[in-house]
Amino acid sequence: MLRELATLLGELHDGLATLDAGHGVRLARVDMTLPLDLRPVLRGGGCVLLADVPRTSAIDAWLAAPSKLSIGWAAGAGQAGVAAPADSGASAPGAAP
Repeated sequence: MLRELATLLGELHDGLATLDAGHGVRLARVDMTLPLDLRPVLRGGGCVLLADVPRTSAIDAWLAAPSKLSIGWAAGAGQAGVAAPADSGASAPGAAP
């Protein structure tokens, strides 16, 4: 189900925070690169980016190179656990890494 990219990132962050808070694991930094299905849509006079993780890992003639998002969360000075996004970048199919 495609949803706004901010919602997807919030869900990923909340999952990491839950792991950090409830399972005896302390995360100082988490970096990940995720393949994403992306769709820009016009909404409310602007453009919104809808995203989700792919439902299949197959690469075919229609989608030779899926979009990828590289993101990292890190705990700030004096904080325990994973905080807000520290650094992120997105690349479209065919873009240089």
